[in-house]
Amino acid sequence: MSRCYETSAHSGDATFWSQPEEQKQQQALVIRAIKLATLFQTLAEAPNAPQPRSNNFFCIQLDQLNICCAKILLEKMDCCHLLDSMRLMFPEFPTLNELRQQLNALVTIIRPYTASIPSKKLNFGFAHDADIVGPLYYIAVRCGDSSVKNKASALLYEVNKFRGGFWDDTAIQKVAKIAMEAID
Repeated sequence: MSRCYETSAHSGDATFWSQPEEQKQQQALVIRAIKLATLFQTLAEAPNAPQPRSNNFFCIQLDQLNICCAKILLEKMDCCHLLDSMRLMFPEFPTLNELRQQLNALVTIIRPYTASIPSKKLNFGFAHDADIVGPLYYIAVRCGDSSVKNKASALLYEVNKFRGGFWDDTAIQKVAKIAMEAID
């Protein structure tokens, strides 16, 4: 996310992205994303992989969603030049619809446990941290359902105006602003 912010002024700038140092940094990020994507893909396909509808299964799916978001941001940063040359190395990700179905299944699993807890204790709000910007951006860009896109965009807007007082509050706002500009 910080690299996205650092290079936001150079979107589409071929001169900037042709510099060896920038290419080296971008390549390191792409390679890291590919390694993470491959790791989670291998884990998901292993014989002893977490069973569907289990907590560990959903954790893997959420991690894959974060990697999908990183891939989208990497594609946008240098207008796909580096990623295009490495595209075949990226494993297939679950579709947004598949992830939505899995998240709905998670809600179904959790609901019976939360039914007995008073609603005041469950109202813990929304986590405004750097990890949420990528998934919100991914949903706002890729989701076919306009109501879901609008909700993701609205949450990005909320993240952008949030004043939480923690160390990365300003950085989160800057990254959310970049993501919102990319959506528009």
